[in-house]
Amino acid sequence: MKRRLICILLCLSMIVNMIPWPAFAREQNNTPTFNDVAPNDWFYDPIMYAVENNIFSGTNNDNFSPNEPMTRAMYVTVMGRIAGIISSNSMKAGLFSDVKPNAYYAPYVMWAVEKGITQGMGNNKFGPDSLITREQMAAFTVRFFDAYGIA
Repeated sequence: MKRRLICILLCLSMIVNMIPWPAFAREQNNTPTFNDVAPNDWFYDPIMYAVENNIFSGTNNDNFSPNEPMTRAMYVTVMGRIAGIISSNSMKAGLFSDVKPNAYYAPYVMWAVEKGITQGMGNNKFGPDSLITREQMAAFTVRFFDAYGIA
């Protein structure tokens, strides 16, 4: 009886060792959750795609703010992330008096200026907190396409 038990345990341990370890891992859900985005919202899937692909990140840890307007800083940041710009690019000192070098959008503003996507609003201002108009979005987008040779 003892030999039989040892044989069973040995066979069982051999079988368990043949199973890849990830099969034992619990699946982790890394999908972000927002208080203002529910799975039954028509925009849920596009928002989750954009967040999971680091195009958008939400307005804070708990909210995406899908019904709020975008600022110029937000739009330039989204465009930069779509283009694959690394957020460690540094802002040229003195380019815009209203863009702090450590602002989350500063590297993207610098990229947009270098690519000719924006020149700011004049008077050494970019207007990062100004709401972006449809006209500005269209102009930025056309210049983005031109900069990257997109027909």
